[in-house]
Parts: sequence; structure tokens; C-alpha cells
Amino acid sequence: LAALIGVICGFITAHSFFAASWTSLIFWSVVGIGIGFFCADKKEYLSAGITFGFFVTISFLLFGFQGASDKFAGFVVFSLGLSILGAFCGIVLTYIGLSLRRVRR
Repeated sequence: LAALIGVICGFITAHSFFAASWTSLIFWSVVGIGIGFFCADKKEYLSAGITFGFFVTISFLLFGFQGASDKFAGFVVFSLGLSILGAFCGIVLTYIGLSLRRVRR
């Protein structure tokens, strides 16, 4: 589910008023925190965070790719590197959501 949400968020931010704007990061943060809020435990927030962060980043970059076909191979390598960074950010966001849920109790 986190992968699907990530791909949908990546598509929306690549093809809407969020495109080429830092506001997409705010949108992704709110969604990531929301995912973490509904996670049951530490294992679940880790897997959901990694999955969401990776897929939202890679889908945003791939949906927004406007380059030539000869540049695609280098772009994919660059996108994979950024998506690994996105996975770490996803962990942080889902942890914040999980922590908010624990505080709410």
C-alpha cells in the first residue's frame, strides 16, 4: 500500500501545480507522516517508510523526465541514488507519524 501511495503522490506532484515546486516536499511529508500514524509497530513503520520514500522519489523523477532518450541511462542511475535518499527520508517521516500516534494515546 505504501508503494502505491508513493507512486500516486509522485505522479500527482509531477503533473500538477506541485510540479517544479518545493511545496511537493510538504505534500510528501504530510502523506508520509499520515502513513506512519497508521503503522502498528516499529517493523511496519520501517518497511512503510522505506517503501513510500523510495517510490515517491523514483516515480516523481521518472514521471517528470523530459530529457532525450540517450540521457535516460544516466538519469536512471541518478534517480536510483536520489530514491535511496528518499527512502531514508521516508523512514523519518513515518517515525514522526508513529510517534504522534503514541502521543495521542
